[in-house]
Amino acid sequence: MKDNLRFNRREHRGKHYYLKDFPAPQQIGHTTYDGYLKCKLVHHEGFSLVLPDQIYLSLANQTYWFQPFYFTANLIGFLENGGICSQWIDLSFGARAQVTFSDAEQINRLSDGSLLYKCRISGPPLLWQHATGTAIIKNCVPYLKVFHHTDRKAEKGILKSGEFWSSKWNIQGTKRLSNIAYLYLTPLDKVVCDNDLQEIAMSIIGQIPLRLDQNLSDHPDEYLRVYRESTENRTRTLPCWVRADHLSPQHVYRHTPLNGAVYFEIVCPFILRLGVESETTIRLNKTTLAPRAPKLLEYVVVGDATSLSGLRAPYDEEHTEHILKIDSPKLGDDIITHWRKYPNANLFDGIVVEKASFEPEIPESVPA
Repeated sequence: MKDNLRFNRREHRGKHYYLKDFPAPQQIGHTTYDGYLKCKLVHHEGFSLVLPDQIYLSLANQTYWFQPFYFTANLIGFLENGGICSQWIDLSFGARAQVTFSDAEQINRLSDGSLLYKCRISGPPLLWQHATGTAIIKNCVPYLKVFHHTDRKAEKGILKSGEFWSSKWNIQGTKRLSNIAYLYLTPLDKVVCDNDLQEIAMSIIGQIPLRLDQNLSDHPDEYLRVYRESTENRTRTLPCWVRADHLSPQHVYRHTPLNGAVYFEIVCPFILRLGVESETTIRLNKTTLAPRAPKLLEYVVVGDATSLSGLRAPYDEEHTEHILKIDSPKLGDDIITHWRKYPNANLFDGIVVEKASFEPEIPESVPA
């Protein structure tokens, strides 16, 4: 059995087994690195939160990006002349990093409402081995190397036209969106087994397992219907580069364990969505994706992991009122100064967001 620290899985004879519970004790360590954090300030009706998108680390002329899997609520300390924000983030195989930045370390405001900070990362030795992929930071804008998996016919059409068609399907692959479309991407460089498909919300059997917080067994509480697919239709891989701020925010679960602090989980961490206006395409400019009409819905579904409806919500995206609204601090402010200006304020109600809307469902035909 081989450990793949990049993709959070164990590999054996062509089968991939993704970790859903990290081994204990987790790898913490106190090795310090200088890096970058791309993050957003988001508001729920009852709390506010720093949502980490990616961590970046440059070593030996190579920049790596890390996909967060779990994270805690952030801590902000106010100083006389500024402030500091700190947060614990779990990476692949349970490598736990403490990421800290100050209000003076903001280096860019990005188009998706996120901010890019210089930061300090405290974690285990050889942290770069847990990196999800490679990145480039150009003019203070991060680009990620990602992949699109398809079949031979579609690959031929994409390369001939120099563009991708967007998809109206939601993450679950069971409903068609009417006000936004996506190009689905992933950091996974190959799709070779059903467990790979499940990580991108597909399955040979058309189902993926869901488990409630209070379920301490290995048996799922429900099987969620998803897009039925075969690895035979995902044999061709197109590598490409995407601007990190062109990616739609990833949905999250809120976990409330019986004995422990509340924490958050990124749902489908290996699904990356480039959002565009419906019926528009994404150009492939050499190897960089260039959407003709980029679009973002400025909120995140937050599913309650103690209920089945909460577990379904980030996949379904339609039947939930539980969301985190993205708050972009005013020019001249950053997350910390914005937090300081509006302590204990209800900022959720003042933000208006466009929610995903869906085409009417067509009933399945009944045999005569």
